[in-house]
Amino acid sequence: MQHVSDTASFRAVRTDDPPGLAIRGDLGPEHAVRFAGALRGAAAAAPGNLCLDCEGLDTVSVEGLRAMMDAAADLSRLGRSLTVCRLSPYFLRIFRLAGWDQTPGLVLEPPAAAELGNSELARVRRSGLRRPDRPDAADGRHGAVA
Repeated sequence: MQHVSDTASFRAVRTDDPPGLAIRGDLGPEHAVRFAGALRGAAAAAPGNLCLDCEGLDTVSVEGLRAMMDAAADLSRLGRSLTVCRLSPYFLRIFRLAGWDQTPGLVLEPPAAAELGNSELARVRRSGLRRPDRPDAADGRHGAVA
């Protein structure tokens, strides 16, 4: 794994299987330019589709989301796609509410229902935009769009 962006609050690591990036932490506006560059670098290094592993993503800025959308659109023009995997139900809902799930070249892999317990899955469906895996999500410190 190659660290392509590593700060105290955000980390992007290039992955080989599947090819793409794994991101962790807070993707704030101060990280968006380096994140966009990391996506371009991963796309240049892999001839096919890319995977963006978002399991460790706590917060994301509009600029970070825009970098994802731009990368997906760029890949689409080349006949490729960006699959966003291990996305929390919270962020999946944001993509859908904003209509970004219709971005050409973007594939959103929803979290597996098996990963959530039945009561937790029901709570996710009722809760709207709260992340189920963060007990303090309602206070805005985790799982938020900045």
